[in-house]
Amino acid sequence: MTEQSLLSEFFNASALFHSEAEKDKKGQVIRYSNEDYLVGIPSRDELAMRNDESLTSILKDEIANHRDIPFMPVDIEEAKEYINKTPHYILCLYRYLVNGQKAVVTITGIKVFFDIRVPNNANIPKFWSKIKGILATGKDSSGKTVNMNLIQMECIKAYPIRGYNSKVDPECKIETTSDDTGTYYRKVAREYRIPLSGWGLIKDFEPLYEIYPSSLFTHDRALVLTWDIETYDSRGSENFPEAKNDTSQVFTICMTLHWKDDLKPLEQICLVDVETALDLDWITIIYIQLSFNDSGYDWPFIVEKATKLNVLKWMVQRMLANPHKKADAESIFIWNYFGGKGEPLTNGFFRRDQYVKKEDRGPKKALGRESVNIKINPSLTFESSFLKLLRCVPIDVCTSFLQLHLRSEKWLLRYFLEKYGLDGKADMPMSKLWKYYSEAKDRASDSSKKHMHEIANYYVIDALRCQELMVKSNVINDYREVASIAHISLFDSQYYAIGTKKASGKFPGAYVFLPEKGLENKHPVTGLDFTSLYPSIIMTYNLLPEKMVSTLSEVDELEKENKVLHNIEFKYNSNPIRAWTIRHGNKPDQKGLFPKILERLGRMRNEIKAQLTPIGKKKEYMGLVKSRMDGSQKDHASGSISIANAIKDVCSQSKSKKRVEIAGILNPFIGSSYDNFRKEYDSTCFDYNSLNSKQKAIKLYINSFYDVTGQSDSPFYILELAGGVISAGQEIIKRVAEYVRKKGFRIKYGDTDSLYLTGPDSCYEKYDLAYNDGKREISKLEYWTEMVKTTMGVMEKLCNDVNTFLRLKTKSDYLKMAYEEVLFPVAFTGKKKYFGIDHEETLNFEPREPFIRGIDTVKQGKSQVFKTIGDRIMRRAMDINNVQSLHEIVEDVLRDAIINHEQWNFEQFIETDA
Repeated sequence: MTEQSLLSEFFNASALFHSEAEKDKKGQVIRYSNEDYLVGIPSRDELAMRNDESLTSILKDEIANHRDIPFMPVDIEEAKEYINKTPHYILCLYRYLVNGQKAVVTITGIKVFFDIRVPNNANIPKFWSKIKGILATGKDSSGKTVNMNLIQMECIKAYPIRGYNSKVDPECKIETTSDDTGTYYRKVAREYRIPLSGWGLIKDFEPLYEIYPSSLFTHDRALVLTWDIETYDSRGSENFPEAKNDTSQVFTICMTLHWKDDLKPLEQICLVDVETALDLDWITIIYIQLSFNDSGYDWPFIVEKATKLNVLKWMVQRMLANPHKKADAESIFIWNYFGGKGEPLTNGFFRRDQYVKKEDRGPKKALGRESVNIKINPSLTFESSFLKLLRCVPIDVCTSFLQLHLRSEKWLLRYFLEKYGLDGKADMPMSKLWKYYSEAKDRASDSSKKHMHEIANYYVIDALRCQELMVKSNVINDYREVASIAHISLFDSQYYAIGTKKASGKFPGAYVFLPEKGLENKHPVTGLDFTSLYPSIIMTYNLLPEKMVSTLSEVDELEKENKVLHNIEFKYNSNPIRAWTIRHGNKPDQKGLFPKILERLGRMRNEIKAQLTPIGKKKEYMGLVKSRMDGSQKDHASGSISIANAIKDVCSQSKSKKRVEIAGILNPFIGSSYDNFRKEYDSTCFDYNSLNSKQKAIKLYINSFYDVTGQSDSPFYILELAGGVISAGQEIIKRVAEYVRKKGFRIKYGDTDSLYLTGPDSCYEKYDLAYNDGKREISKLEYWTEMVKTTMGVMEKLCNDVNTFLRLKTKSDYLKMAYEEVLFPVAFTGKKKYFGIDHEETLNFEPREPFIRGIDTVKQGKSQVFKTIGDRIMRRAMDINNVQSLHEIVEDVLRDAIINHEQWNFEQFIETDA
């Protein structure tokens, strides 16, 4: 039975249904009459087969011929199975097949084990006897002792990950630490290579694409449910609905159902508790749940109200849709509900501060699970509360987009829709919405039914917009790729993939070259950046626990063996710290675990990026054609514009160097219809986003290697290693700074892994003379254009020179620098604070938006007056005709803001709580 239909039971609602796949089906009203489930809603399997595009027949043929069956995991469950009264560990994987049908894969025969480190020089048989004695007398949580007949011992030789060991067998394992004490399934997944968030085969879990064609799985069929609720308080619109009040209630729940990567709903459903007009587009079955900020209001309201009415147990049992699964309120709060403080239904249990600064963390609660604190930025976490049920992965879209846009000035659905160029929310004031519902609740009429239909439409659109945002930004696929690399679940990737606990002491900071504050509009500035600085340092100097020594006596012995050492020196909490690592000398057998893994990940990422390049160009050029077509829809409808003409237009407006490339990519589509072109464009965008998700996931893991060395709760935490990476970074950027200065470059600003430089004056002498000698042989635009072009060439050569310098100094090829854009003009106002006009492949002296980093006008909570003044200052400073200093521009703009005060209204001075 479906997982989500029981929501309608709790709210005693009538519903309107219509399947998009059945165009001739009429909308219908289904009323609840105390059944276990609403009659008339399709099961997941029925829904999958109705929209399967012939995949079901392919799947049946594979099963009939006893071939391997592919599956995609969504959720997991650990359980025990009794065989001859002896419990055995089993792992249940809740998954879906290629056609979208659900399946459960139960894995048995998994041996549960844990590692015990044998003390140095201990006698193994005697040590094992001691362990058996402890196990035989110890009791478990039920007060029972261990059956020693079920215990087996295996002695495994491994060398420690911490500290250098010269007598290591190459085949010997590496001893690490499992710090995951809450679950066992992650250890099982890694030991047995079980995919928890990627395609696998039921037989042997072989890599999927070795057997099945990848085209079959391009758009996999994870089922996504988006939802939104509306609440009401009978005391009037001035009273905010709270679940603790008897006067507050939910009166509508609206949902849309999709395949993961599709915008078009498979079904739509609206549950209401009063009569409403029919709609032919509405009619559910959850695997992935999407809503915007549901963890801040919707889930806590539903769970609190269900608890207050004593129907939480009844509701959850039907949501589980499994008669064998028993639940009571206490077990639900312990295992299923993430959120709440103290005892259920006591004051403040459901009260939460959703945006919590680190120092404001509250006390632990007595019963149940903590709400999950999702890291948004170093000082702010998002406290997420939700009901977690098997087979369902709840995702708060608001959280996902806060993580994507850390500097976002607004956290509203409407803002993110506008940012991604999507249609907005439906417009209905809350007072009007409550008025309509109050009238419909008091007396049903044709007008009240019509009004309730408007309300339902408002919330269906809100739910639909969540899916549009997730598809546009490819968020679920990003989560899945991260999960796939680490052998964790999709749920883990969403809720636990980021948060870290850093050591509390004072590390050496990254080196900073203080900015030359003010406006630079004499010569262009270019950022020279290291490529993955900290991972590159780890690979260059073999920085990892197994290659580290900490005493002078060890250093003397190693130097006698002609080992080359990298010296680490820094201060921690004002105390000197010193250690050494053994360099690999570019010999593969001398490289440690970290460099080997980083090299492998780097190769994987480079291969994916190589595939991305041609697909990215195709996506870009097809997008230009589509924009021409979409911008001329009326002409297109009348037949006066064609794909051929749009392609010709794009080619004619491109630079001659690119024209041949663009034509080669677009010419095959000259005879295509608009619909076929659009389908190919959508497919290209999807392919690009899928590959991009993979390379971003790999990049995340590459950068995490330094992070884990600085986490005080990490098995890989070593103070000397964490500080050694930073101190090496300081030394390297200082060396590069000295090198570029000797070549005549001037440092405008530098921080951690980047330097912002102006070229030697000699590079621009010819253009300075042509513009500044009084004759004005060239215009200012030509003058600036030639300087930017010259800078691009100069910086390309400098990059090559710097990389040669680094290769000679470090005796390795890992450390490299590159430049991405030229900034001109540009203004530096402080550390990590600057703005300007960026020029990459093409010159861009009239940008729609300036290039901004760290300027407070884009921060959350600032007043509109502050933002407007800041924008005016930046635009005047970037104007090609500007002759004022930054200080003079600031004075003029502020003077105008004060003297012409009538331009402001009261609302523009309001600051919001960020």
